[in-house]
Amino acid sequence: MWIVALLTKGIRTQGVLVEKLVETSRSRRGNSKSWHWVHSFEVDGKTYGGKHMLDMGRGYDSADEGDVIDVVYDPRDPNVSRSYQAFPIVRYSLLILFIFAMTGLLAFVPMRILLRQSAGPKDEFPMGNEAHSF
Repeated sequence: MWIVALLTKGIRTQGVLVEKLVETSRSRRGNSKSWHWVHSFEVDGKTYGGKHMLDMGRGYDSADEGDVIDVVYDPRDPNVSRSYQAFPIVRYSLLILFIFAMTGLLAFVPMRILLRQSAGPKDEFPMGNEAHSF
C-alpha cells in the first residue's frame, strides 16, 4: 500500500540511472533472477538514491546507465524513492479503477433517475393488510 501512497502523494523529479543489476538468488526450487535499477536524484542540493526491482519486460531495458529518468520520492523522507518506471502496474491499476468507478457512477445516476420516473404517482388506495369496514 505504501507504493500507492508514494505514487499518489510523492513528488516526481528527474534523476539518473546509475546502475542496472541482475541478481541471481538460489532456493530449493532453483535459481531465480531479479532485475534492479540503482538511481540518484537531488533535493535541495542534497543527493539521494535508491535501488529497486523492475520486471524484465517492463522498464528494465527502457533506459541505459547514465540516462535521465523520472523518480518519485516521499517529500517527508527523500530516502524513500522509486523510479517512475517501477510503477506501470500500479499506474494502470489506478487508471482502470478510475474508469470502473466513473463507469459505475455514470450508469448509476441515470438509472436512479429512470427508476424515479418509472415509479409514477403513488397509489391513492394502497392494498395493505389494514382492516376494512363496509
